[in-house]
Amino acid sequence: CRDRSADGGKGGKGPELIFPFDVVRVVQCRGCRAVVSDSNQLVWLTGDADLRVHDHGGFTAAAEANGTVVPLFIVDPEVHLRYPAARLTRLQRALTSLEATLRSSYDLTLVVRSGRAEEVLPSFADEIGASACHVVRDGPETAMRTAQSTGCAALTAAGVSVERWKGTLRSSDRASGIPGF
Repeated sequence: CRDRSADGGKGGKGPELIFPFDVVRVVQCRGCRAVVSDSNQLVWLTGDADLRVHDHGGFTAAAEANGTVVPLFIVDPEVHLRYPAARLTRLQRALTSLEATLRSSYDLTLVVRSGRAEEVLPSFADEIGASACHVVRDGPETAMRTAQSTGCAALTAAGVSVERWKGTLRSSDRASGIPGF
């Protein structure tokens, strides 16, 4: 992945995105170890019933596709920056926990970008050479549904296959049948 740090990859700390109350930092693509390939599988995490791994339909389908799995969370100002402080704190804790699980159990880096989903998704998919994007079906809130709809449409227009999965909890026997996820 191309380095997106403020110093151009010269070893500095890189940029941080500050929510109100400083609740989340941006994890840069550097280190995600995704080699550009037509079989790369993007897993778009929206923060809506999908910040987990053990029964995550998107991670399961991405692993079955045998490409490199690249998890992405987009801090969309129209969605996430409208949350109250307590919800932002919960989101930050969930992302931190997910990042730790991905890193320790699967040697994956959670990539976090900021911007509108319909702009970030096609650009990032192109950057990693993703052939597919896996995302939970529409969220319950209007702003999230809009972001998911426009993001998926932008991916489709860019030639990336969009695979949707139901966010409800799945039985553990199905999830446990997939090596790695």
